[in-house]
Amino acid sequence: MAVDIESLKTCFVFDAPIPYLIDKTEYKYIHIFPVMLKDSLLFLSSCDILTIEKDEINSIEIIQMSYLEFLVKEKFKEDIFKRKLFYILNLCLGMKEPRVFEEDNHKFYIYDKETNMLITAKQFEDIRRIIMYQNIFNYDDTYVNPDLRKSIEDTKNLKMKGIDPPDLERKISIITAHTGIVKQEQLKMSLREHEALFQEVCGEVDFLTTRPIALYGGKAEEYGHWIFRKKKGKFDGYLSLVDNVTSKFGTGIVPT
Repeated sequence: MAVDIESLKTCFVFDAPIPYLIDKTEYKYIHIFPVMLKDSLLFLSSCDILTIEKDEINSIEIIQMSYLEFLVKEKFKEDIFKRKLFYILNLCLGMKEPRVFEEDNHKFYIYDKETNMLITAKQFEDIRRIIMYQNIFNYDDTYVNPDLRKSIEDTKNLKMKGIDPPDLERKISIITAHTGIVKQEQLKMSLREHEALFQEVCGEVDFLTTRPIALYGGKAEEYGHWIFRKKKGKFDGYLSLVDNVTSKFGTGIVPT
């Protein structure tokens, strides 16, 4: 049964390591640690190894593979993907010399001799999801029709055209300018905590600058409140934009 992410959210909030049972016979657990801000650039440049949409590849053989088998047989042909998985296993699980191997029964495992951790392909499915939800604020891997996802991505790119998003250095400076929390203190935060703080800073600035105008124009309800937000779905703010774009330019896409 897939891991219950909802039950882990309290641990995410407190940056607590996530215990994961890997051996029911001996009640042996591993702990999945949150990535700290100082290691975030390495993590963010590597975590795409955990989120490849393999089931969208037009191959029955690949679809039938476990994710770990897919990495070994399809992605490990390039050394960069091996290094990315090593960085993730080292940062999040504390593995020192992890290796992936296949037994005679065609089952795949991750093993680290120094920590004596053995992870099955099925357990890795859970672990990779936990790692992403634990570290990427507002992460959501809910299934989305590939054509609809592409339309949403195209819409995001259109919205961001000509905009230079802040890099980590600038995010740190913005938080310092707004809150007084200096760089040295921010580097003690987890990646998730830092991104949550940055988004709140952005939300407060936006609210304080637009609220007076919204009140004056009688549209305060339309703009909403920074703290008491209305619940939103995953696609709120995008589907209407997708409709507008496709009505103007056309895509030939019919979401299902």
